[in-house]
Amino acid sequence: MRKQIKILFFLLCLVYVSNVFAFAMSLSPKNNIISKLILSPLPPSISAGIAHTCGIRVNGSIVCWGNNSNGQLDGIPGAEEKFISISAGPNHTCGVRIDGSVACWGSNSYGQIDRTPGIEQKFSSVSTRWTSPCGIRIDGSMACWGRKYYAPPQKFTSLSTGFVHTCGILVEGNVRCWGDNSQGQLIGIPGAEQKFTALSAGGVHTCGIRIDNSVVCWGNNWAGQVIGAPDTGQKLISISSGGQHTCGIRIDGSVVCWGGKNGQSIGIPDTEQKFISISTGFSHTCGIRINGSIACWGNNTYQQLNGIPDAEQKFVSLSAGQYHTCGIRVDGSVACWGSNSEGQLDGAPIDVFFPKAETNALFSQ
Repeated sequence: MRKQIKILFFLLCLVYVSNVFAFAMSLSPKNNIISKLILSPLPPSISAGIAHTCGIRVNGSIVCWGNNSNGQLDGIPGAEEKFISISAGPNHTCGVRIDGSVACWGSNSYGQIDRTPGIEQKFSSVSTRWTSPCGIRIDGSMACWGRKYYAPPQKFTSLSTGFVHTCGILVEGNVRCWGDNSQGQLIGIPGAEQKFTALSAGGVHTCGIRIDNSVVCWGNNWAGQVIGAPDTGQKLISISSGGQHTCGIRIDGSVVCWGGKNGQSIGIPDTEQKFISISTGFSHTCGIRINGSIACWGNNTYQQLNGIPDAEQKFVSLSAGQYHTCGIRVDGSVACWGSNSEGQLDGAPIDVFFPKAETNALFSQ
């Protein structure tokens, strides 16, 4: 059994590395620094929900902190359970163990916990939404559980969940979406002739990156989050969708954002600033620059931008919640900032998540 677990973990890592390597090699020489950063070791895993956050320690165990008014922190797996990835929903969290099985904890208001697939089912990834988490099994098939847990029969390579809808990329490269359509979430889904490499589901919209690095969005356009997408001349390498807006990183490392009627675009970094990753909250966005420092912008009505780490602190990973953000520094320690109105920042761990990352020399280039 132990040998089988090791083989499974190796195969999952191999798939990740091969995909990242192929993508990084597609970048032009002038973006060499971004290529190097993308090819750096897989960053530690951290995921923020509405008012809580969970992360994976260096030994694979789970730690969670923040608000527990809706049972978000109930039933956290014990230290003996080891994980390779996690995804935090509004009031619950799910993760993939090292043997490929899935565990969920927190609020069970929609059966998110009770209906979790059994340990005999093995997964490569999981993504949570308000009522129904979904995951991709190692054979590419999709499973969803909780409320209205329909899952398409096709094979998938990736998925992303919005508030109450889900989209995924099929093995053929085209997109499939399902779930609630009461606010037009499923309107305008691209046809099968359009092929994608990445997508991100926001509150009631979704955006994706095509194989030519152009962007297209679909779903609800109340705040311009669909028609405001960059023209096809702008090429993006990553994307993140929030409540009513989306931000992406261009091939040259600069940031572009669109959509939102609540100040989501206030303070967007100029094109001279280059980024390696971004994460969108409900109405704010944070990103990691190529030197490892943090930048945040957007709406600050609820103090989302309070306490942003200074430029001396270097980060390898971050995740934006509704009104707060947490990140992992290069030494493996955790920092959280933004609103603490619901205890989002309470109990953030002081222990190290991961060994010191060998990134300082890279960031200094």
